[in-house]
Amino acid sequence: MKHFILDYDGVVTNNKAITDPQVVKQLVQLARKGHKIDLATGRPMRFLETDFLPHLRKLTQAFPHLRDSFILSAENGLEIARFKRGKKKTLAAIGKGVAAREITLFRRILAKHRFKNITFDKDKQHMFTMYATTKQLYSNPDAVQSDLDRAEVVLKDAVKSTPHLSVRRTLYAVDVIDPTAEKHLVGERALKEARLDTHFVVVGDAASDLLLAKPIHHAGRSYEFHFVGHHDQLSDKVARQVIGSHKIIVHRAAALHNEGTRLVLNKHLR
Repeated sequence: MKHFILDYDGVVTNNKAITDPQVVKQLVQLARKGHKIDLATGRPMRFLETDFLPHLRKLTQAFPHLRDSFILSAENGLEIARFKRGKKKTLAAIGKGVAAREITLFRRILAKHRFKNITFDKDKQHMFTMYATTKQLYSNPDAVQSDLDRAEVVLKDAVKSTPHLSVRRTLYAVDVIDPTAEKHLVGERALKEARLDTHFVVVGDAASDLLLAKPIHHAGRSYEFHFVGHHDQLSDKVARQVIGSHKIIVHRAAALHNEGTRLVLNKHLR
């Protein structure tokens, strides 16, 4: 049995945040073979509900029980949704994250700056995020990256007064997070639930996605990590810093983002 853990943005989606129906179809085919599918994102659960679930429901309409093989992890694993007999059930958050008063503080700080091309994510309950909507990404991608760069600088200065928090930059978002509530939570939970003979397949497009595999690696379990991001974003040195070992298995896909994910999943469908 295999347990697939995929970052969502830039892995299940393209680099413009559009979900790839072909990738979702491949995931359903893997579920049909009895494998587990874990989708992880820093975005709120509402995003997965509106962006991913319509594709899943359409492809599993005749076989709703296949949805039971999927686990949705939002806000880096702070909120989880499972399926039972095809019906989704969202579980309570585990109680970590950025406090409401700190989120309010960061909003006030950023309000003093003009960010026309990125938006505050009001749906998140446990993280502070400025991100680019699909419309913003298509309208002016260069301006989006410029605003994200500026927001990252402002937020890094702001968290100096809250040393228990840190700032993380992703493909089209910048987050303020509690370092104890990063993506390793997804890997830890998957590890606890998996059988001893489970082989893990982890797919990511950023160095931070290595955290998905970190608990699995340290537990000495069988796994492979496929990197579908730009090659200059993940050096061997960075990989060793995150995982803490020279033995990490990193496969760089021949294509980027969702195209690379298609290749990875197709290999496991043969």
